[in-house]
Amino acid sequence: GFDNDSDSDYYEWEEHSQKAREYTEENKRQSGILGVAEDASPQEIKASYRKKALKYHPDKYKPDNTDGLTKEQATEYFKELTNAYDHMMANFDD
Repeated sequence: GFDNDSDSDYYEWEEHSQKAREYTEENKRQSGILGVAEDASPQEIKASYRKKALKYHPDKYKPDNTDGLTKEQATEYFKELTNAYDHMMANFDD
């Protein structure tokens, strides 16, 4: 019986490290969207999100302040921004 236990522990660990790698990749992507460091504090994340949200929010849309994006592109980016914010803030939920 002991062999099986160690095998399943190994696979669980392997699965966990795979998830951890994917999570790190995702953090990299999401922090990039927000324009913050991967290990940014909740305050930094909020500040960056607010600044960008004000710029790209569909109701605030002005072609001159959104780097030439169309309203649709700005709206799409705003959605990504919000997802990135939620993702990054989930790191601090404990």
